Amino acid sequence: MDEKELHALVTLLDDPDQLISEEIENKLLSLGPEIIPSLEEYWESAFDPFIQERLEKIIHAIQFDQIKSELLIWKMSNSFNLLEGLIIINSYQYPSYDNNLIRMSLEELKRDIWMELRYEMTPYEKCH
Repeated sequence: MDEKELHALVTLLDDPDQLISEEIENKLLSLGPEIIPSLEEYWESAFDPFIQERLEKIIHAIQFDQIKSELLIWKMSNSFNLLEGLIIINSYQYPSYDNNLIRMSLEELKRDIWMELRYEMTPYEKCH
């Protein structure tokens, strides 16, 4: 989408006609996650709290739709890797968080536990 067209759409978000503002929202929602950085820039530069609120709503709706589709793909893959499901959900609340840090922390924890376990330990000792 052209930057001028996007700017025009964002400026129309405060239109008093609800039908127009809903159409603008739907158009922005249809553009998908690629538009989020531009919408965030407009949010930062907007001085009108009403437009900021509408932009936040649109950004969150796009992110939520993206998370839903990623979770659906995860579910349909039948991998049942709960860590991957957790990372998908985590990316909704913390979209800029590096998911590799989660993986590395869990691998480190797994390695530390593995180093402490010995074959001759009783099940109670292993759990403890």
